[in-house]
Amino acid sequence: MCEQIQLSKTKNGQIFSCDKCDGKICLMYKNIVQGLVLNDFYKLKNLIDTIDIEEFFLNYQGEKRLSIRTSFADLFFAFDVNELYELRELMLYADLKIKLYESIKDNIN
Repeated sequence: MCEQIQLSKTKNGQIFSCDKCDGKICLMYKNIVQGLVLNDFYKLKNLIDTIDIEEFFLNYQGEKRLSIRTSFADLFFAFDVNELYELRELMLYADLKIKLYESIKDNIN
């Protein structure tokens, strides 16, 4: 049985991990449910963090959503500006909690 540890939560999403599932991370945001190993979580977080949201929507004023390519060739996520900011917040708090747990484990060992 999994023991989910909630890493972060916002109005439209949550991120949790499970120690019994090799520490895999589950990102749930609106209708997206994505299981990630820690390295992939940080790749996605880095991608989300480095997008210049304002610049994109200034350059493409007719666009309502920004598409983000996944590691699968034909799979994209599409977010509006508010969703991108919320996703950044969700991932930031999860990152902070992951690092806190790692620090605690290091101090116990």
